[in-house]
Amino acid sequence: MGKAKIIAVTNQKGGTGKTTTTQNLGDALALKGLRVLLVDMDHQASLSILCGIDQPDQLPDEQTIAAPILNVANHEDPNTRATIRHIHDNVDLLASNVMLSRVEMYLSSVSMGRETILRRVLEPVMDDYDVIIIDCAPNLGNLTANDMVAADGMIVPMCAQYLSVKGLDLLLAQYSDAKLLNPGLEIIGALITMKDPRRTMQGRIVESLQAQREQGLAMFDTIIPRAADTEEASAKAQSIIAFKHDSKVAQAYLRLADEVMPWIMGEDAR
Repeated sequence: MGKAKIIAVTNQKGGTGKTTTTQNLGDALALKGLRVLLVDMDHQASLSILCGIDQPDQLPDEQTIAAPILNVANHEDPNTRATIRHIHDNVDLLASNVMLSRVEMYLSSVSMGRETILRRVLEPVMDDYDVIIIDCAPNLGNLTANDMVAADGMIVPMCAQYLSVKGLDLLLAQYSDAKLLNPGLEIIGALITMKDPRRTMQGRIVESLQAQREQGLAMFDTIIPRAADTEEASAKAQSIIAFKHDSKVAQAYLRLADEVMPWIMGEDAR
């Protein structure tokens, strides 16, 4: 396939299913035979925990994404491969911990090229994977700017709540800014998550989100339902696909992978 496509899963609002989407989309694509690298760019390290790292803050810095970022910032070889850990078949991880919050502050002092550091971190391993999926921090800081400049495409999870609709404008503004440095960046699609069919208000919010399609925003047809299975899987540090493959949530993420695959393969007509 050549060099990996890079996807940033991003929303500045927390609690939208961003990390769960990163993990499960990665697993779904791995089941389809793609080589997947997950990148945890949130100092809260939720993705790292979901991938089985029980105490990420006890990891040595050189075993986290902070190390290659600082290497590049200091004009050294990123040594990215030394930081990657294998999770399971076709899935690897660049882990995170609290050190990343200090890296965020440090980047503020980097005068030239700070928005391109993550791209330079990932460049040496681009031929090793088919897709790289970044779990972005829930903010619009230096690291999220790096995520967007590194990425080829964005997936925007939005839970079926009023504030998700209101927060979309801020994200789209940063997307426009990122395109100045990364003109090829595109929004692959916005993804509605945590849909509860028992809540009638959510139905109206979903309609409002889907109306964004008429404004030119790409939307996935797949909607991720809310289910207790997801929390149970997280408690066991498993994806919902591994934990309960036949559940509605797992099947939804597999459908999402079907929608994303043409974009990865360069066949997308969105």
